[in-house]
Amino acid sequence: MYKRKDGLWCAEYTDAIGKRRYVYGKTQRVVKEKLKGGIREADAGINVDGARLTVAKWFVEWLAVYAKPHIQPATYANYHRSVHMRIVPRFANVMLKDLRPDMLQRFINDMAEGGKLESVNGNTSGEYAPSGKPMGPRTLQHLKSVLSMAMCKAADLGYVARNPVTSVKLPRVQKNEVQILTIDDQRKLETALMNHRNHLAFALLLDLYTGLRAGELIALKWEDIDLDKAELHVRRSRSHIQVPGQGGVTITKGPKTASGMRTIPLTSLVC
Repeated sequence: MYKRKDGLWCAEYTDAIGKRRYVYGKTQRVVKEKLKGGIREADAGINVDGARLTVAKWFVEWLAVYAKPHIQPATYANYHRSVHMRIVPRFANVMLKDLRPDMLQRFINDMAEGGKLESVNGNTSGEYAPSGKPMGPRTLQHLKSVLSMAMCKAADLGYVARNPVTSVKLPRVQKNEVQILTIDDQRKLETALMNHRNHLAFALLLDLYTGLRAGELIALKWEDIDLDKAELHVRRSRSHIQVPGQGGVTITKGPKTASGMRTIPLTSLVC
């Protein structure tokens, strides 16, 4: 520590990644406090560059630099929604190094209860109220995964000492009871579809007897149906998503897993 010719006090130290850092102040006491803080962060493994990042700025950077180049457009669209519509509004003014497990736990709990940002004169207040639709278990797991991946990378880069998401637990969420058709309902639906001989009616009838996902159904081609063998081959899926910066995009791709590529027998009614 030394006093410069211009009257300012200065001290230097080495940060967590071995880079020389300097702190300045008008008095020796101020510089000592800054030096202690810098050394504490270095001992904790925190990169000084990361100490200046807000949560919002880091998640936007992580999404663009570390996530987008390695994921599918549909996955990126989901990540983008989680980051920009949920994470950034909640933690817009929180410094990355100050993000604690209890803050993240309350955030996840709020989302499970249908948390929605309150608005005051058109500006979000940062407070959540249970006025939205509660998140289901899968959506909550997805949100936690996005949080964890971003904070894990932040820890790798030395921006934080550890990943605070590891201490977060998903709350118990009651699953909605699945409504299924009774035999009587199925017969009524079959009759109605058979009386409407058009493309939509046939698509619904085919879906009733095959259990195809919507994306698999609309991606079918004539070559996927073998009437002689009464078989249907699932080879691809199609979806229409909103990709940030590109608008609506239609994507056709093969199944995610080998089991998704399958052959389904057709009943005489469908054939």
